[in-house]
Amino acid sequence: MLGDDAGWQAVAELPTQADTPAARWELARGYSNISQVTLAWGRYGQARILLQVAMELVDSTTYPLMLPTVRIIEAYLNYCTGAWSGLAATAAELAVGFFGSRYERATPA
Repeated sequence: MLGDDAGWQAVAELPTQADTPAARWELARGYSNISQVTLAWGRYGQARILLQVAMELVDSTTYPLMLPTVRIIEAYLNYCTGAWSGLAATAAELAVGFFGSRYERATPA
């Protein structure tokens, strides 16, 4: 459990590489999920490190569907840490990626 020191230690002991694309994808998924929980705990530096590992794993697979998930978590982490430069454009890009042409940026009247 991540609220327990043993949980954080278990995360630190996770492998960062795997031999097959499928195993790398599973690791990427795990790192992505754990980074999201880590972010919720306010451990922003650790969340960023975990996201970087997830991104490297995603880049080494043939499963591009994981990339938007990692980028959304990264955008939320940037929001939480005040790294707002370019965040609106990134969020709009990610929204279009998920919702396609039906997405229209709302503008105040």
